[in-house]
Amino acid sequence: MRGVRVATGKPPRIPEPRQVLDGTVTTILALFMTGVTAQAQNAAPATPTQPRIFFNADSRVVAFQLKRLSNERLVLVDRSADDPKYAPVYEALLARDGLDRKYRREAVDALAQLNRTDAITETLAAIRRSADGDQHGTALHDLMHMLLRHDPADLARKRDVLQNAATQATSALMRTAAYAALATSLSVQDVWSTATTSNTGPRDLLAALPLVTNQNRRDAYYPRVRTILRDANHPELRRAAIESLPLFTVHETESFRTLARFIHQGVERKTAIRSIQRIRPEAWPDDELAPLADALVEFALKVPAAERTDTAFLDTVQFGHELASRLDPQHGRRVRKALDALGVRVILIRTMPQQLRYDKRRVVVEASRPVEIVLENRDVMPHNLVITAPGAREEVGRAAQVMTPEPDEQGRHYVPRSDKVLHATRMLKPGEKQRLSFNAPDVPGDYPYVCTFPGHWMRMYGTLVVVADLEAYLKNPPPLTAEPELTEWKLDDLAPHLASITADRADAGREVFMTTVGCAQCHRVGTQGANFGPDLTDVFTRWKGNRADVLREILDPSRTIEEKYRNTVFALDDGSIAAGMIVSEDADSVTIQSGPTEGFTLRFEKEEIVERRQQPLSVMPIGLLSPLTKEQILDLLAFLQYGLPRSATDASPAATDD
Repeated sequence: MRGVRVATGKPPRIPEPRQVLDGTVTTILALFMTGVTAQAQNAAPATPTQPRIFFNADSRVVAFQLKRLSNERLVLVDRSADDPKYAPVYEALLARDGLDRKYRREAVDALAQLNRTDAITETLAAIRRSADGDQHGTALHDLMHMLLRHDPADLARKRDVLQNAATQATSALMRTAAYAALATSLSVQDVWSTATTSNTGPRDLLAALPLVTNQNRRDAYYPRVRTILRDANHPELRRAAIESLPLFTVHETESFRTLARFIHQGVERKTAIRSIQRIRPEAWPDDELAPLADALVEFALKVPAAERTDTAFLDTVQFGHELASRLDPQHGRRVRKALDALGVRVILIRTMPQQLRYDKRRVVVEASRPVEIVLENRDVMPHNLVITAPGAREEVGRAAQVMTPEPDEQGRHYVPRSDKVLHATRMLKPGEKQRLSFNAPDVPGDYPYVCTFPGHWMRMYGTLVVVADLEAYLKNPPPLTAEPELTEWKLDDLAPHLASITADRADAGREVFMTTVGCAQCHRVGTQGANFGPDLTDVFTRWKGNRADVLREILDPSRTIEEKYRNTVFALDDGSIAAGMIVSEDADSVTIQSGPTEGFTLRFEKEEIVERRQQPLSVMPIGLLSPLTKEQILDLLAFLQYGLPRSATDASPAATDD
């Protein structure tokens, strides 16, 4: 078994973390906006010892010694800004994914002192080293943040250095960082003059604009982008400009009109359709909607039947339906019927990375009509889609919660044997797609769809609305029902109550661990649970009994990631993408696992690998505690601290609240 086909005819490209849209601009934006810190490297021992580094050895030996250290041990290495021999330590602190930013600031200041330079120069040097390397993770993200947080006046004084990096660096990421710093500190005219001195300059600058946080400075580039849009001689640059138009919020309506013209003219139509959907609906000009909807229908009719399942075509059809809902009823009906006549009603539903939700909360179909749902998993952990009878979401979700992680006869995990389960995909690995074809129910009503991976059902769901007459429904659709109250818990919300945790709460916490949230499907405590995620038996020992530290790790799963539990994404030579935790690797092959059973294991030969990249995010998403009450969270902590046999907890130090 290989990964899921995602491209043909050319080597695949691994998407950056949280990349939802395609294209150069959005790829850079996705990298920059990966704001969750991820601690890489091996788990530290309970009481880390200070490493002994032989600094007088060859520089390659020193680098090897430092590379072998976990993050927790790396920060304990002796160092001083008064001795050049410690420079490799500071460089390691800047390059290591997952470290607290305070260590990077310390390293930048120390290297500036050792090299008699300044913080901006050393930050740029660190970005260059990371950008030129194979791994583009959270360290690079942090360094770019640090660069752009400097005072614009200080950045302006480094104009020559930044211009040299922007125009001469071999790495596109290095050039992008430099252009972002220039755009943050210099005038549009000055930055544009620099960009036009190199072949890649304008495109690098466009890729940098999402990093510019000052909206006024960003909007100032709109006239330049408009100029690029008229240049037919450089299609790749024009494509990047089309992708950048939604960035200019002051000009959203004008950008909509511009993109609509590209769609009408058939110029970069797919890119324009993808880009125009990123403009806020309230900025859509009413007079453009009807002709644009008609143009989409005309385009869709010309797409060969064999290509009508591609993502680009599905985007076109769904955008056409969105426009139809804004038209007068008669015109909207004509558009919908024309699109529906192209074949089975196809609905694309995507999972949202690290958010435990689908990108659509409501899908409307007509009773008894054929429907095809395409589920695309863009997250770093497995998800499925199960359609239930009306009102059965919780019942099905709770039933899946206590299932053993074994597949049914159709190869589906966590799908209960129940007449209230109407249709279900299998559990999709990261990057996979599956089509679910069926006839809509005969009886109108609200049919929930839900992810039944343990713990997900409480917040990852939507509604398949089945209606007798789709046109009548769309004339006056009801508003979306309010989402249930969820608390995005922060440590500060719970810290004052940690002292109230006592051993008599452990039994209630066991229920939360085993059933309510389903932690046991991935984690083990004592003899209970699974071994897919880190063993939590000694979690309080590892965190020296500090309840606040343990809770912080649960609330922010990407804060500390043991190396063996980190996801790696592989692009394979057949155009497929595979992602999971590496469970074994030898000279010839790699075996990965993306879920808690053997069914989520995949082996492939190393000669098949085109590219590999570590994910900076944990497989465990944030927000799993959101459906819980404060008392349930405290019960869970009590179970983790006191819920084991006495022999497993005797060695634990006394718990503290902070």
